[in-house]
Amino acid sequence: NLIRLVHQATGTSIVRGPSDEEVEMFKARPQVFGTPLLFPPNRIADGRYVFEGRTYQYPITIPAENNYHHGIIKSQPFHVTNTLIDEGYVQVELSYFSNAYNNSIFIDFPHEFVCKQVFHLSDGGMLQTVSFTNLSTLNMPLGVGYHTAINIPFTPEGNPADYTLRMSAGDA
Repeated sequence: NLIRLVHQATGTSIVRGPSDEEVEMFKARPQVFGTPLLFPPNRIADGRYVFEGRTYQYPITIPAENNYHHGIIKSQPFHVTNTLIDEGYVQVELSYFSNAYNNSIFIDFPHEFVCKQVFHLSDGGMLQTVSFTNLSTLNMPLGVGYHTAINIPFTPEGNPADYTLRMSAGDA
């Protein structure tokens, strides 16, 4: 989870990161800070779906709606598996390995896989990519999303009323 991205020349903070007082809240609810990876994304009705005849069941996290939401990977520890620093850019690769021995995810999603996130920062901006490698013998259902928390206003002297968000949803 990328929890701090600042334009240093202006002090502009792009994503919402936890303050010192919010670290415990970040640990409990990482989806409200930065760019957390959601796998699977969105809400899953009854915490259950069927893929290729196999039923996947997740714990209910929104009892009032009987839904599971925000994914199984957002709170898992990733390990730095590669770094590159060159003239004009820095790149960090982080990996999460899911298997029967690391069963915090495997218990609800019984597939061995590797999830890699790569953060590439240069003068041109930040590029964040994610890849999954299925190491199990069965096809693995895959859907990912991000729950990006943009810091509005960007600067302490900014006014939230100066910002407008426009997006299309559905058939719009």
